[in-house]
Amino acid sequence: MLCGAPNPFTIFRRLGMSGNQLVFDSQDEREKVFVADGSLFAGTGLFMSSRYDFASFAATVSDEGQNPETAGGYDMAGYFGQDVRSYPSMKAIGLWRGDGGDNYYYGTSGPDDLAGDGGNDTIYGYDGDDTISGGEGHDYLGGMEGDDVIRGDAGDDLLDGGMGNNSLYGGEGDDYLTAYGGNDLLDGGQGADSLYGNGGDDIYVIDDRNDVIFEANAGDTAVVSVNGYSVPQGLTEVVYEENVEPLPYFIAALKSVNNPYWGRYGEAQTLTYSFALAATNEQNFQLYTAEQQAAVAGALGKYSAFSGLSFTEVADSPDVQIRFFRDDLSSAGMSAAAGYASLSQSTSTSLNSVSIPYFVMTTTSHESIHIDVNDFSSSDSMNPGTYGFQVLLHEIGHALGLKHPFEDGAVLPEDQDNTDYSVMSYTMRDYDLTEPAILDIAAMHYFFGVNGSALSGDDAYDFSDHYLWDGSGIDSFSAAAETGDVYLNLNAGSWLYAGLKDATDLFAAGQAFVGFGTTLENGEGGSGNDRLIGNGVNNQLSGIGGNDVLSGGSGDDTLDGGAGDDTALFSGAVGEYAVVYDPATGSYSVTDGVAGRDGVDTVLGVEHFSFDGVEELFPEIVLFSPANGAGGVAVDADIVITFSEAVTGGSGFIELRDSGGGLAESYDAVASTRLAFTGDTLTIDPGTDLEAGTAYSLVIPDGGILDLHGFAYTSSGDLYQFTTEESGSLVEGAVSFWQSGAALAGVELNLVSKPEETVEATASSNADGVFSFGRVDEGEYGLNAGKPVDDGASRAVGVSDALAAFKLAFGRNPNGDGEPEPTACQYLAADIDRNGSVEAADGLGILKMALGLSSAPEPDWIIAPESVADAEMSGDNVDWREAEIPGVALAEDVDLQLVGVLMGDVDGSWAA
Repeated sequence: MLCGAPNPFTIFRRLGMSGNQLVFDSQDEREKVFVADGSLFAGTGLFMSSRYDFASFAATVSDEGQNPETAGGYDMAGYFGQDVRSYPSMKAIGLWRGDGGDNYYYGTSGPDDLAGDGGNDTIYGYDGDDTISGGEGHDYLGGMEGDDVIRGDAGDDLLDGGMGNNSLYGGEGDDYLTAYGGNDLLDGGQGADSLYGNGGDDIYVIDDRNDVIFEANAGDTAVVSVNGYSVPQGLTEVVYEENVEPLPYFIAALKSVNNPYWGRYGEAQTLTYSFALAATNEQNFQLYTAEQQAAVAGALGKYSAFSGLSFTEVADSPDVQIRFFRDDLSSAGMSAAAGYASLSQSTSTSLNSVSIPYFVMTTTSHESIHIDVNDFSSSDSMNPGTYGFQVLLHEIGHALGLKHPFEDGAVLPEDQDNTDYSVMSYTMRDYDLTEPAILDIAAMHYFFGVNGSALSGDDAYDFSDHYLWDGSGIDSFSAAAETGDVYLNLNAGSWLYAGLKDATDLFAAGQAFVGFGTTLENGEGGSGNDRLIGNGVNNQLSGIGGNDVLSGGSGDDTLDGGAGDDTALFSGAVGEYAVVYDPATGSYSVTDGVAGRDGVDTVLGVEHFSFDGVEELFPEIVLFSPANGAGGVAVDADIVITFSEAVTGGSGFIELRDSGGGLAESYDAVASTRLAFTGDTLTIDPGTDLEAGTAYSLVIPDGGILDLHGFAYTSSGDLYQFTTEESGSLVEGAVSFWQSGAALAGVELNLVSKPEETVEATASSNADGVFSFGRVDEGEYGLNAGKPVDDGASRAVGVSDALAAFKLAFGRNPNGDGEPEPTACQYLAADIDRNGSVEAADGLGILKMALGLSSAPEPDWIIAPESVADAEMSGDNVDWREAEIPGVALAEDVDLQLVGVLMGDVDGSWAA
């Protein structure tokens, strides 16, 4: 790599082989650097300047040799490895740039990286695959051999890729890009650029209507990002970027092949005109009368009234841009015509190599308008309302760049090739036109832009207007009447349509076109699914109904989706934007961090945001703890909410409200220490225990929770509720039959306060034997329990039970020899007179029960604590105290497990 600055007085010479190298000037003067070879013995040599404060290499070899400013230069010879020569007041650097002056660089036979910085630089890469950048200034950058990447940067630059497959980027300014033979990429960047591929399969990148492709061959491709580019013939493919429109048919049909004559497309022009004072080669030449001159001025004024044109009358000379003649037209062989216009152009091309090396191409145009002296001989023959005035409009149209709409390439459709649509047509609908027709106006706007003083109010347009043009004001286009889908693009040169696009007929229903040079500020969709696109000013886009897609462009826009499921589009990645939610309006402020791209937009009524094609989802709640609708929640429980993505606090207050709507607690979404955000989780720690037995709801305001990009959680009517546990202790349990363990349903229980003996709560066991008194205040309680005797219970007492009781009375095992000893529950069931022992009388009573005698004791259920099964009993000692349910001291939840014993059912044969 080599860098240097031109100076004819001091020359440095580098000699070496097989490697890349850099030479950089060492003094404030301007040196010229020449390189004889691209190496230093397989190493890399560096010669650096003291004028730049760059970091030095760690290994710098000092050289006490000849001062490099000695006349004749200084030879540097490197050896194996990296060679660095350091001279007094010099630093070795790793960034090779020019010094801001007019630099002159030569590359090496290897790949070089050369940068010109400021100034008007001349840089040659020579062999190798080079990277060259010109920086600011008007630069000449030549790649020569190899596959080079060349960037002109700012200024009007000439980029010459040379041989190889090159990538040329002009950058800002009006650049000339050329290459030779390879498959090249030519991207002029901003400005009016000249692109010349010179063979090969080239790609031309077009971003300005004034870019010119000088060579268009089979195999070449144009990638177009600007509306209305006039594509040359011969290209294999033309690729239009999304939402970019080709040149519309009605301008293509009127645009002369040699256009533009007068400056660049879209730029306002002031043209000089004069009335010829003498013939040049014309026959029967006559001067214009004062009245005829006024008619000409009036015809010119018709064009300037709506376009960026203005005309200045000057003294006649060959240098005048438009000259008006009166003759018989015979000198041009046009005697049968009413008039004609004749264009003469001269083009000069040069390379300014004196101080600023850049390509210069100058085209000079002159028009001569000739009106037939025989057809329009009277002084008033060209006044407005006459055919002569129409002829003036027609010939002036030619002089300004219009052609006949029926010849030379693109043509108008037959039903539009008439003077209702263009004064350039030969199909007459009238012979006394007083102004250009609508398509003439459109073409003039394409050439010269719009007269800003015309249509200067705040105007409203819709599809009935078809061709849309406007000078100034705050203007809008509305498709509110449309029920189908609408495409609405406010950029000049865009085709608008409702339903299907028909780019072959501007005047068909539901078709419209935004004229070149026109700026519409606001756009309104209809009730369908619309696509709305803004331009470079501050737009207000309203989707109204339907599922709309809106993008604002580079201005500071307002995007309002309205009803439906709408999407806002942005060009860059979401991380390049600052997003701020306004809970008061429900809108977002989206600020693009890249200047000149999307601006600062206000977005509302939109359900989806898309950044560089990736949808940014709003945070949503995926899990509540306690669960939504949960009951029995501990009064000291935290509330934990899990979202669909990482979140943080936004604005406003998160509120916990009771069932009556009263505010229980409030938490500042940003500052509250009771809120803890951890990744996708928000934990709320209430400041005090919640009220027992109370229903609560959590209210999160819109914008109270944001994701890490600034998008808000919105509740959309979601309600999170839970109920806390009741106060006191929970008293519950179950009752089962002592022998089988089967659930004992229908047991009636009373919880009685002590010492008042007041029944405080009742419960009944269900089919599963389960009962619950719910929450009961702390205190001392007794438990009474009983169960009605039904027929099933009566049938469970049989003769076998009487026999078992007799055995117990006489100290024998009723379960049989070798079987388990009788249980406490069997003794309780046998002691039907409850006198504390099992006797023969108990057996007799059970026998009467089995036989159903009227003198039999009444059957009964005993509900006892489960612990009774472990009591020690015998026939002589039946301890009924063990069957008593003990008192309950409530200070915490109680689980009571009870058993049922059926009096007389000694063998436990009862079954549910």
